[in-house]
Amino acid sequence: MSRTAPLFCGNTGWEQVVSIKSDSAFRGHLAVTLSEDSLLKMDGDYRGTRIACVKGTVCVTLQNDHKDHILSDDESFLINRKGRVITWALSVATIDIVFPDTDRYCLIERLRRLVVFGG
Repeated sequence: MSRTAPLFCGNTGWEQVVSIKSDSAFRGHLAVTLSEDSLLKMDGDYRGTRIACVKGTVCVTLQNDHKDHILSDDESFLINRKGRVITWALSVATIDIVFPDTDRYCLIERLRRLVVFGG
C-alpha cells in the first residue's frame, strides 16, 4: 500500500531547508514540490530509496560521495549508501521519493553481496 504526503517548500533563500528523519515504519511514496534554490535534507539510512524528478531540475548529493547527480524530468536516482542526502532544487521542481520495504531491501542487498563478494 502506498501513502502519498504532499509537501510544499517555500523559499526565501538558502535558509529554506526541509528535513526528513529516517522512520523505519514508513513505507510508500512522498511527493515533494521544491521552489527554486530550496533544499531537502534526509538524514539516516535511506538505502534503496528512489528519488525521481517529475518536473524541473534537482541536484542530489550523498554523504561521502564525490559526485553530484543532476536529475531532470523523468529521471531518477537510487540511493545506495547510508548518511545524509541533500536534494537541491535548481529550478522549481516536483520530486517523488519512493521508500522501499526496508526488510525486503536488506535481504536483497545481503543476497547481492553474497553473490558479488562471495560471502
